[in-house]
Amino acid sequence: MHLLLRQTMSDDEEFLFDVYASTRAEEVAAWGWDPARRRAFLRMQFDARRRAYQAAYPDADDRVIVQGGQAVGRILVRRADDHIRLVDIAILPRYRKAGIGTCLIRELIAESRSSRRPLRLQVATDNRATGLYERLGFSVTGGDAAYREMECRLEGPMETRAATLLDDLSASVFAAQLDTEFRVAFEGVPPVTLELFEVTEGASTSAQAHFSLVFRGPHDRVLSQGMCRMEHAALGAVVLFIVPIGPDSRGMRYQAVFNRLRTPEETSS
Repeated sequence: MHLLLRQTMSDDEEFLFDVYASTRAEEVAAWGWDPARRRAFLRMQFDARRRAYQAAYPDADDRVIVQGGQAVGRILVRRADDHIRLVDIAILPRYRKAGIGTCLIRELIAESRSSRRPLRLQVATDNRATGLYERLGFSVTGGDAAYREMECRLEGPMETRAATLLDDLSASVFAAQLDTEFRVAFEGVPPVTLELFEVTEGASTSAQAHFSLVFRGPHDRVLSQGMCRMEHAALGAVVLFIVPIGPDSRGMRYQAVFNRLRTPEETSS
C-alpha cells in the first residue's frame, strides 16, 4: 500500500472538517436536525476539539493521509520522550475498510517497539474501532463511561496477533494491495515471494462475502496445496489456504478463495 503523510496546511481546513464531520454523520443524522443546523453544530464541535488538541498536544505531528494523490484522511500523533500517543486517526467513508488505518497503526506499533516507547490512545466506548485496537494488541488501561484509555504493550508476538485479523479482510482490503509482495517463510531456506495480481469478487450476499485472490510465484519453487502463512508489509501475517492453478509465462499461479460471514460492522454499514 502506497501512502504519503504530508504536513497539514491552512488550505486543508475544510478537508479536515469534512473528515471530522464524516465520523459523526450517522450519530448527528439521527437527531432529526436539518442539514444547516447539523453542519453548524459539527463546525462548533470541530473548532472546540481543535483548540483542545492544540492546548493538550501543541507539539503533535498533524498529517494528511494521501493515497494515489488523493487526500483520504488525517492522523495526529504526539511523540513524547517516554511514550507515543495516537491522538486522532480518521478516514473518509469511501476509503474505509481498505486497510489504510490498520497499516498506519502497525507502523506506529513498529516505531513504538523499536524506540521502546509504549503506544497509547483514547477511544470512545461506543467506537467500533475498539475491536481493531484490541486485535492489534492494545489493552484497556483506564477510562470512564465515555472513553477508554488503551495501550499497546512493547513486548508480544505481533505477527501472531496479526494472523487473527483474517475475518476483517475483505476484497477491498486485498485490492488495495494489488501488485505487492507476500512472503512465505520456511525454516532454513530462503522465503518464497508471491505477488498478488488479481482480486475477483463473487456472488456475495448481505450476510456473506465471497471473493478470490490469485498470486504469482517463481517457476522453480512450487508450493503445495494447503494452509500457508504469509507476511505482508501492510497487512502483517495472514494465513490462507492456497491451491496451485497452473503456470503462466511469468510464474506459477496460486488461488485463495474466501467465503465468510460478514462482520457486524459490514452488515450495519
